[in-house]
Amino acid sequence: MALAPNTRLGRYEIRSKLGEGGMGEVYLAEDKQLNRKVAIKCLPPGSIASEQANRRLLREARAAANLDHPNICAIHEVGEEEGRSFIVMQYLEGETLDTRMKRKSLDLPESLTIAIQVTDALAEAHGHGIIHRDIKPSNIMITGRGAVKVMDFGLAKITQEGFAVDKEAETQSLLSTPGAVMGTVPYMSPEQVRGEQLDARTDIFSFGVVLYEMITGRQPFVAESSAGTISAIMTHEPPPLARYSREAPAELERIVSKALRKNKEERYQTAKDLLIDLRSLSDELQFEARLERSTPPDVSRDQTVVMSGAQAMVETDHQPVVRTSSEDEKSTREGIRGNIATALGGPLLSRIALVVIIAVFALAVAGWFYWRSANAKWAKEQVPRIEQLAQAQKYFEAYDLAAATQKYLPDEATITRLMPTISDTLTVTTEPTGAEVYLKRFSPDDSGQF
Repeated sequence: MALAPNTRLGRYEIRSKLGEGGMGEVYLAEDKQLNRKVAIKCLPPGSIASEQANRRLLREARAAANLDHPNICAIHEVGEEEGRSFIVMQYLEGETLDTRMKRKSLDLPESLTIAIQVTDALAEAHGHGIIHRDIKPSNIMITGRGAVKVMDFGLAKITQEGFAVDKEAETQSLLSTPGAVMGTVPYMSPEQVRGEQLDARTDIFSFGVVLYEMITGRQPFVAESSAGTISAIMTHEPPPLARYSREAPAELERIVSKALRKNKEERYQTAKDLLIDLRSLSDELQFEARLERSTPPDVSRDQTVVMSGAQAMVETDHQPVVRTSSEDEKSTREGIRGNIATALGGPLLSRIALVVIIAVFALAVAGWFYWRSANAKWAKEQVPRIEQLAQAQKYFEAYDLAAATQKYLPDEATITRLMPTISDTLTVTTEPTGAEVYLKRFSPDDSGQF
């Protein structure tokens, strides 16, 4: 039963209902003691299967309340009023990532900015032994200032014994015991759908699904039914990012692919490792963007050197002076050094500027070689996968991955051998000429029919 406005839960007074889902109802309330807005999640009656489960809820919510991180929605209090358990959380104004993606497509810089903040939050929680277990776009809030907040840490274990369907997505969950299934189906890890004991790596897989969705605009394993989605999570590899996003670099493909490994031993082992790779990629892309925007420095307005044959004229604010070529070379070098020193405030600053320029150049070269070697390594790792896809007659996926790989391994023998099998050349003749031709891909179903 929904709570009416002005209902009191301890020192909190209900103002309005914000929403509801499989985990309960959420209300906007006022903390009468501290005179602030809060969000209160009231668990539905009967959602706690036993007193032991209720104690587990309180213990985990209190543990999550100890998390202090700018990208984690703070939990202020866990309480109970007239048999109703409730959790008091930070009230956030903004929109969920789910709503943001439905409203507009995310570009690569925005996706990476969000991804870095979410991964930072996961690293903080995992460092305190807290696993989220239900990472999905609707649990990620983006405030009006662009800050990302991960919500519901420590709460994903709380549900009825059975299967529940959330209004936003099909949700299947049980208490956190061995053999239980819990989480939101399209974002579950393979070990989650098998009901195995979970560790922090399940959050890494779930966030890999979210990251894939942010980049491509679609979920990697979604199917027409929960059973089909679970089957895809267990057995299918998602199409390469390059099929849906031309701007996705190969390094991002490698990161997402590693986060989505079905074997958790092959996945990122910690959120910190994932965070390091995401930050490195973001820094590299920002550096490349700055290089593209950079322009040569302006020529000094006070002195212009005009070279012509064996003699040169140095034009200044005074009368022109004709010099020989040897004198001109000497004066030109001195003039350039003088201009740099003057512009920078003296010889010391000019030397400092020179060191900075050399350092930036060295970093750019090192970054380029690192980026190139990482992409080449990723490309080599994809060759066996391309061959597996070809053998399974998944030619579309094989070709997309091969095309992305050939950017870094253009003469790779295995891909060259497979190309005639996984690709074909089409010649289309139209009458009249100049017509636009569209190609649509069709894949066979389980029975082999198109």
